[in-house]
Parts: sequence; structure tokens; C-alpha cells
Amino acid sequence: NSQYFWGSGYAKRMPDFWELIKAEEHRNGKVFDLKPEKTSQIDIGWIYSAGIELSTALYYGEIKYYILIDSSGLGTISKNIDATVWGWEVCINGPINLNWSTQATLCYSHGNNYTENRPLDQISPMEARVSLNYQKEAWTAGLYVRSVAEQDKVAIGQGNISGQDLGETEGFNILSF
Repeated sequence: NSQYFWGSGYAKRMPDFWELIKAEEHRNGKVFDLKPEKTSQIDIGWIYSAGIELSTALYYGEIKYYILIDSSGLGTISKNIDATVWGWEVCINGPINLNWSTQATLCYSHGNNYTENRPLDQISPMEARVSLNYQKEAWTAGLYVRSVAEQDKVAIGQGNISGQDLGETEGFNILSF
């Protein structure tokens, strides 16, 4: 009823057009000084399945030359930093009876910008999700609760091309039906 898993990976990502433009604007035309990201990551976990399913997963990754968009100074620039990311997830789900089932998940992520000795930008805080689901033939319904903790590990003005950290955020809850 148990299954263990281990995975490792390596990825290399070239800067995209928008990241290169930000590098060029503030490096006197030295657009090719921005290096490709190099990510090495390991994942381990355990899955138990016997009526209910329980799963756990842990990951750790090192990112050499992480491409960071930084708007914390006078302008917006792209630059390379070294970073790490790590986190975990625990999930349990299973049937209550023939028509009803439930699922609960708790997950956490963390990131460090080692070059500047600060938190890594755009990292999600701790999150919990719980659902109660009903299914009968072609009909389904569900109740879903998502709770996200406050985020106090931020890198104001830093992020990616889609957005930067603006400041700490309060936690929140969402109820969906």
C-alpha cells in the first residue's frame, strides 16, 4: 500500500526577450552579460493508498544565475543572483461513502536570495485547502475552503517580468461552492 519516490532534475533557462531588454537598458548595451538560469532540484516523497490516500513530498532546489527583475533602485533592471528554494506538501483524501469524498492539503514554500542575503521574491506563504465533494451520476457539487497565511518574507521591488513583491500581505480565506 506504500510507494516511495525520489526524483532529481536539472534545467537551464535562457533569458526571455523582456528580461534581456531590462538587462540591456542598464548595462550599456551588454545584453548578453545576463546568464541563463541553471536549476538543480531533488524531490522525495511517500504515498500510502488503502481506501484513503495519504501523500507527502519534500523538495530542495538550487538556482545558479536566477534571473531577477529588480525595481527597488532608480530603474528596473534584470540581473543574475544565486538562490535556493525548498518546501513540502502533505495531502490526505478519500471517500466518505459512495457519493461523498473529502481532501485536505497543507503546503509550504521558502526561498532565499543568497547573493543579497534576503528572501527570494514571489514565494507563496503556507497554504491549507480542504474540500468536501459530492458526485452522483453526471451531477457533482463541492465545498472548497482555501486558507493562506500572511506573507512576511518579501523582497520589495524584486520579482519576475510578471510582477514584483509590493510588500507584506495579510492572510486570507476563500470559501467556494
